[in-house]
Amino acid sequence: MTIENARYADAGQTRIIATVEGVEMTIPVDPVNRHYQALLAAEVEIAPAAAPDLAEVKAAALVEVDRQAEAVRLLYLTDGAGQAQEYAQTE
Repeated sequence: MTIENARYADAGQTRIIATVEGVEMTIPVDPVNRHYQALLAAEVEIAPAAAPDLAEVKAAALVEVDRQAEAVRLLYLTDGAGQAQEYAQTE
């Protein structure tokens, strides 16, 4: 089995992305997984996980902040979509 371009997929090193027989795949770091066993047997060097893209991290954080803010808002007020309908009917 030919395994190339191995790198960890996450900082926790629980998954590896590698090209196996010409196909890119994700391999779990699991001693019973046959691809992981082959990777270890072949002594393939595993590169560290790539640093996350800052713009993607920021975008995900903004979505999460909005989600949490809406959850708190719903404790006291009508949800955003319902409020928009109310405004539309008032005009």
